[in-house]
Amino acid sequence: MIELKTISKAFKLGNEDFFALKDLSLKIPENKITVISGPSGSGKSTLLSIIGLLQTPTTGELLIDDKKINFSDASFLRSFISQNVTYVFQEANLIDDFSVVDNLRMISDDLKAIDDILVTIGLLSKKQTPTKLLSGGEKQRLAIGRAIAKGGSIILFDEPTGNLDEENSHLIFDLLKRFSLSKTIIVVTHNMKMASIYADFLVLLNSGRIISQFSLNQNSFEVDLVNHNIDGFLPLLDHLSYRIKNNIVRIQVSDGTSRKDYLISDSTLLSVFNEIYLEYQGKAITILIISETETELNPSPLNATYQASNVFPPKFVFKYSTVLFKNKLWRNIFSIFLLILNMAMIFVYTNIATYDYVTATKNAITENNAIFSQPYLFETNDVTLEMNRYFSGAPLYDALSELGADPLPMLRVNSDLLGLQLSLVVIDQPIRFKDTLIAPPSINKIIVSNFISKLVEDEEITISSDLNNEFYFNDYVLTIEKIISSNVDPHDMQNFLNDSNYQNVVKDKFVNEYSIVFVSKETFTQIKKSPEFRLPAANFFLSDSNQSMQSYASNKLYYATFASNNLVAGRAPTDEYEVVVTTSLFEQYQFFTGFESMNECLEKEFNYRDLNDSPNRDLYQTILNLYEITPKIRIV
Repeated sequence: MIELKTISKAFKLGNEDFFALKDLSLKIPENKITVISGPSGSGKSTLLSIIGLLQTPTTGELLIDDKKINFSDASFLRSFISQNVTYVFQEANLIDDFSVVDNLRMISDDLKAIDDILVTIGLLSKKQTPTKLLSGGEKQRLAIGRAIAKGGSIILFDEPTGNLDEENSHLIFDLLKRFSLSKTIIVVTHNMKMASIYADFLVLLNSGRIISQFSLNQNSFEVDLVNHNIDGFLPLLDHLSYRIKNNIVRIQVSDGTSRKDYLISDSTLLSVFNEIYLEYQGKAITILIISETETELNPSPLNATYQASNVFPPKFVFKYSTVLFKNKLWRNIFSIFLLILNMAMIFVYTNIATYDYVTATKNAITENNAIFSQPYLFETNDVTLEMNRYFSGAPLYDALSELGADPLPMLRVNSDLLGLQLSLVVIDQPIRFKDTLIAPPSINKIIVSNFISKLVEDEEITISSDLNNEFYFNDYVLTIEKIISSNVDPHDMQNFLNDSNYQNVVKDKFVNEYSIVFVSKETFTQIKKSPEFRLPAANFFLSDSNQSMQSYASNKLYYATFASNNLVAGRAPTDEYEVVVTTSLFEQYQFFTGFESMNECLEKEFNYRDLNDSPNRDLYQTILNLYEITPKIRIV
């Protein structure tokens, strides 16, 4: 027996709870047909899904054979449903490309039992017929046969005759009546005529509550006209309207002190009950059905127990796959093509996702002798067209150092050699370039490539930078101390002599080989000490400023010499990375947020640039940055 105790089921509807079922208690008899009916939205399907363990009630208990169901135990629910519960829906859900017998053989290997089922459902003659050729009634009968073949003691039906005519509906309910001799069958339906003829127990729902429940086999009904007025007759009227079936039925009404008989037909049903109400209103009465025509049903010849196999055995998986592939050949060929394409895209994506730019950069540096990198990139704001420079590269620099490929920071400067731009590389220890060991040159001396030496007349080269360079300085003269080979291609030399823009056509070769100039750290220090050398104020000076480089120069925001006796706070620098700033600079730009006086800023260290606010921060992590691999600036 199935028993529900104060079951409620609530669903969220916005911020409120909507109750599909409310405090519903019910006992469903064993080995009988129970019909659940009611208007749309009354909770019929929700009740059926809870009985079938497909939904968990919000409150209340469900007992089957006096055992409480634990809805939180998923493993138990799967096992219980597999062994005891079968569903048959309005759509038969058969495999159309399989024959009738194969749809049953997926469930059971007992061929004798399958033949018995086919005899009972009237489909033995169509045993080998593809299911898609069956009529709607035949499909639904096969679905019932499949449910029986599966085994289990509980079969749930959701509108099994909703798409069928009356003749087929009678056939379906006749099968249900036969199988109910050994099964508990629960049917959700609007077809009250079939319910009244074939069901054993009727449950009427409305708005999630039971408004009436009674056995359709009973002949005695208690009606309380004291509390329910004439509405107390409604379930009985529905019931009798189908039991009459064009016959005259005799009923007896008793109020405990007297009895009276009435004859009821299709045409007199309402008038007779109105007469009963007028005579017995305000009383509790008993109505007894004395005579009626009953439907004779043949019992099912089938044994109720079958040995069910695993759902969809491997041989049927292969067979079904073959049928589907054959029936939809071109669609499946296209699907295979898409699958291959998808696998190729996954391969490409995996390679991109696992791309190691550090290793790739190391390989490129090694293969092309490109061991130098410019320390900044230009970025243009597409909205304002303003150009800014951002600096980065510390992660890449550290990673390459771990791999043994120490890159050298490089500055691009101008020269007096036909407009050739030079790659100025500062070294403070011997390095290897193109299999040549290069030691730091003497002060104000340089080591150049043989490409540069062919353009020099008197062993001197004048270098400079402009305001677009982060290190701005005017003409500075350097003397060639040594020349190294760079495997000059005569074709490149001739093209450059004819057109100085050629150095931008094959930029990598010029930047990393032809125009290389090595200077010592001491020489670079001398350049910075020159009165013409300017290092514009860094980002910590102008964190919110969008001024151009010209504004930097006009506002004197660059390094300069000073007299120690002009200091108003702090001390004179003792290291090349220590700097002095003016009180007017501090007051004008307020470059230290949160500091009330300049004294609080003393001995603080800062990087030249802060990239965290750049929209292309991740990109700049791949650019070597002179400013992040040199010590920080200290304000003294």
